[in-house]
Amino acid sequence: MKFNFQSFLFKIFSFVFLSVSLFQTDIQVAKADFSVLKPCKESPAFKKRLATSVKKLENRVKLYTPESNEAKFLLKEIDSTKVRFERYGNSNLLCGKEGLPRIIATGQWDHANEFVIP
Repeated sequence: MKFNFQSFLFKIFSFVFLSVSLFQTDIQVAKADFSVLKPCKESPAFKKRLATSVKKLENRVKLYTPESNEAKFLLKEIDSTKVRFERYGNSNLLCGKEGLPRIIATGQWDHANEFVIP
């Protein structure tokens, strides 16, 4: 196996150029505007989404007898839906205009609960 000096020199030059260019870049801090987002517990669209989800499940429960396994499952699903929406509302998440919670992962410590522990 023959040592190719030009190939070795090219690889060293490429590595040095790439490392210098990566460390010389000017990284700008993200300045996001969250003024269009509302806390979920104050968002009318979030409340409407909860009401719609529960209403759909309640309409499905009406199709079964109260003692059936399907009805019991749907009642548990209604309870878990209410708990989920309550947990979103109490965790200081911000919601968009359609009522869906947003995860803000800009590195701001006041939103750390959204991206540090998923």
